[in-house]
Amino acid sequence: MEFILIFILICVVPGIVKWIRLKMLPKEEQTVVCIPQWQEKHFVKDSQKGKRSKLVYKASDEVKFDLGAYASSIGAMTKQAEKLVTAFQERKRSRKTLDKQFRSDPMLDKIQHTFLITMGQYISELQLFQFDRMSDDAYCRKQITRLQELLGSSEELLRHYGDYLTSLAKSATTDTTAEREWIATNVQSMEATVNAVQNGVPEEEIPVTQAELDALAELEQQVKAETAAQSQEGQ
Repeated sequence: MEFILIFILICVVPGIVKWIRLKMLPKEEQTVVCIPQWQEKHFVKDSQKGKRSKLVYKASDEVKFDLGAYASSIGAMTKQAEKLVTAFQERKRSRKTLDKQFRSDPMLDKIQHTFLITMGQYISELQLFQFDRMSDDAYCRKQITRLQELLGSSEELLRHYGDYLTSLAKSATTDTTAEREWIATNVQSMEATVNAVQNGVPEEEIPVTQAELDALAELEQQVKAETAAQSQEGQ
């Protein structure tokens, strides 16, 4: 009996507590916090005798899709998403250490909300990705570039989050109004883009950003490198 109680305390209770804490979060935050677990479940290493292990998409135990030349890009993308979720949780903990008058600043709520919506769009589009079309280069480039852009925007939002927290902390002794206003302007611009997507504004009416162009150029380089590596392996 004592052994069973110890087992419950060590193995069961922490899981229950974690589940309760997750359910206490707003729905949009629950979705984002669970991104690493979803990715870990569906993107797995597939090893074959005599060949290097490769990343595949696991739709089910029976159905897996080879990611081909896009394996490297998708692998890097999922790792970046995981790091962003961790960084977001760290920012939230840092916010709690501020004086009450600072941690209740509404701009912090705006940054958090915009980040959660952006990452929510990321996981939603990733889940809708048609992995049976990995041989369709036009489709893959378009979808992966879009996913990378969402992650880039999320990363920028976290930078603004960290800078805003630092600015608030310094404001006790230094006037940081101009700095915070600059951050607020940038966040509001990003929020407007996120809202446009949510409200169904046609994609062609949303201006192409430099981040999108950079993401596309980087993707093309990654695909070329992965294709070359697979060609050498096949020789």
